[in-house]
Amino acid sequence: GVTGSITGGTDTNIEFNTGTLSLPQLNFGSTALPFQWRAYGTELSLCQRYFVSFGGDDPYERFGPGMVTGGTTGYVTVVLPTTMRALPTLSTVSANFAVLSATAGVLSISTPTLAGTSTKVANLNFFGASSTMTNGQATQLITNNTTSPRIQFSAEL
Repeated sequence: GVTGSITGGTDTNIEFNTGTLSLPQLNFGSTALPFQWRAYGTELSLCQRYFVSFGGDDPYERFGPGMVTGGTTGYVTVVLPTTMRALPTLSTVSANFAVLSATAGVLSISTPTLAGTSTKVANLNFFGASSTMTNGQATQLITNNTTSPRIQFSAEL
């Protein structure tokens, strides 16, 4: 195999005139180690420690259960698929969210906001449901008849 060294904290370009790079692996230190395979689930879990995105699969995709705390407000809980490396921040893509109410059906809401978080669970507030709901009533955060909305959590360095 071919080995080389890269100085940390600097930009590095690697250019090949011909050939194929296969099984690349970066190692700490000056000793090249044999290639280490990781199972898909292990690699995915390691990536999700830094970023996870929910949504895009179903027009009424459910993100998590919650409760109505006011006539048009409430919160939902989103369980993260793995423990994130730090407290995540929230970003959303598209603003077409809704809540599912047992008494009023699908109600449009404004974009959910982060109310509190841990590295395992995020609580989101919602506001402006288009109809009055009953305090204490169970609800679910969903997409509103489209696959474009996403809820994303990031714990990037």
